[in-house]
Amino acid sequence: MRGFCSTSPFWLIIQRFHDQSSLKSVYLLHALIGGFPMANPEHLKILKQGVATWNKWREDNPEIKPDFEGEGLQGADLMEVNFMGANLMEASLRGANLEKADLRKANLKNADMGWGPLPSTKKLIIGSESSFPSQKKTQKKKSQTTNLKLANLKGADLRQVNLRDANLENAEIRGADLRGTDLNNAYVHNTKIDNTMLCLGISTQGSYGSQLFVRHVRDLDYIEETKEKYPWKYRIWKWTSNCGRSIGQWAAWSFVFACLFGVVFANYPVWSWLPDQLQSLLTVIAPKMSYSNPIMADGWFTPYYFSIVTFTTLGFGDVTPTNTAGQVWLALEVILGYIMLGGLITLFATKMVRQSG
Repeated sequence: MRGFCSTSPFWLIIQRFHDQSSLKSVYLLHALIGGFPMANPEHLKILKQGVATWNKWREDNPEIKPDFEGEGLQGADLMEVNFMGANLMEASLRGANLEKADLRKANLKNADMGWGPLPSTKKLIIGSESSFPSQKKTQKKKSQTTNLKLANLKGADLRQVNLRDANLENAEIRGADLRGTDLNNAYVHNTKIDNTMLCLGISTQGSYGSQLFVRHVRDLDYIEETKEKYPWKYRIWKWTSNCGRSIGQWAAWSFVFACLFGVVFANYPVWSWLPDQLQSLLTVIAPKMSYSNPIMADGWFTPYYFSIVTFTTLGFGDVTPTNTAGQVWLALEVILGYIMLGGLITLFATKMVRQSG
């Protein structure tokens, strides 16, 4: 779609004779004769009325794919805008606020979504038609990549968007939905990320600039696949160690387990208000212990100390069980201690060893 720019004589003639009712005809004529990339003026007119009006129009016309090819939308407040399936090829979104925007399946090829100083006359303010520049954007040299440098895409819906070869340097994408997004060969230096991003099916082959980014999104991809295929395994994994990402959470659970066994070993009196059958069961399964130092037997902290030592030293405590229930409880704590200690060592190793994506 090349051949003449917006300052050509033919284009000026069209501008002179068309009116608002013929915008669609001018748009089609311009496309046919191969001029500079031009957005659909009807779509642009609706967008000027505000994001709420635009989103309502999208709901009423889901079959229409918006066309903003080559349009200047720089500096616009497009928070929560519905650009699903929109043609934003070569559009200028420099400095635009796209937080929580829906960009599913949008064509962002060669779009400029970076950040930089904007002339006041070029800043587009959604919701005020008078604030739009009266002149169409000026022709610029075609960029070779989608420029998302410093772009604010926090919480944006980018499902299945083609961002191959894009520049995501310092971009804000925390909380974004990147399921199925193509980030092959993208530049991702210092891109802002977090654990709330959705990355199932994301492609990062050849992405460079940050191995932390590549590893992080691939980990999220694996976690989401596990959640989808093995929901109960995922829940246990999430509750115990935040999916293998939190040493502190795993250590906290270890401490809780040791304290619970301490409560069992303390052999507190059974509450009288409990049903008789339950009281009898608790009496049967109550452990009886023989302490090597009788003086310590009456200390309130002694059962907890014994439990923590048993849990962390895998059974090498200074207390001996004197009944079957005590032996069973002690064996269970030792087994659980092995599992929790093994998991803790694995988490430490994962954090300490040099890794790459």
